[in-house]
Amino acid sequence: MTAPQHAASSATHIALRLVLATALVLTAAYFFSRDAVRLLMPMLESALSSVASDYKILRFDFFDERNNTSIGAIVRLEHTLVLGGRAIVPDGQSVMGVGATIGTVLQPVCVAMVLVLAWPAHWREMLLRLLIIAPLLTAVLLVDTPLSMAAWLWDVQLRMHEPGRASPLVWWNVFLNGGGRLALGLIAAALSIALARRLVHPSTLVR
Repeated sequence: MTAPQHAASSATHIALRLVLATALVLTAAYFFSRDAVRLLMPMLESALSSVASDYKILRFDFFDERNNTSIGAIVRLEHTLVLGGRAIVPDGQSVMGVGATIGTVLQPVCVAMVLVLAWPAHWREMLLRLLIIAPLLTAVLLVDTPLSMAAWLWDVQLRMHEPGRASPLVWWNVFLNGGGRLALGLIAAALSIALARRLVHPSTLVR
């Protein structure tokens, strides 16, 4: 087989694996996404409580939003904020809500798993790859949904009391919603593939 034929064959093989991996991940997401997010909710709630410490989470649960299943938080401001030169004092009654569809929550996971499963590997390397991707995706989930929810809460306060104020948290949310969570999933997948290959083939050097 000539070099061009080999390259074409390899490209076709990877393309077929991508199609099969995508079908597998989407099928799993269709049937098990709610259960998967349910398992993640205590971790996500704890992370939101940490990054949005000025609020008390009154409820963190599933909600139906425009025929989409979402997770959402009902919160109440607990600490006084100083914005625009004045204090915003909690009244103990007003609540706010913020949420994300389960598809959005699992988006980086699905993207990462498609790449991890599609990229050719021996079973031993694939198993190691899956073990590596788990903590990486946990980290991605922690910097995605909880920070995004906290950013929406903070953005509401800024719009009401100090429009135009710079906020790294809001910038991060803009990044996430502009394709950032997809990029994080792809980065996690690429790292797991590279690390697994290096561990299985330690003599392989990048030249």
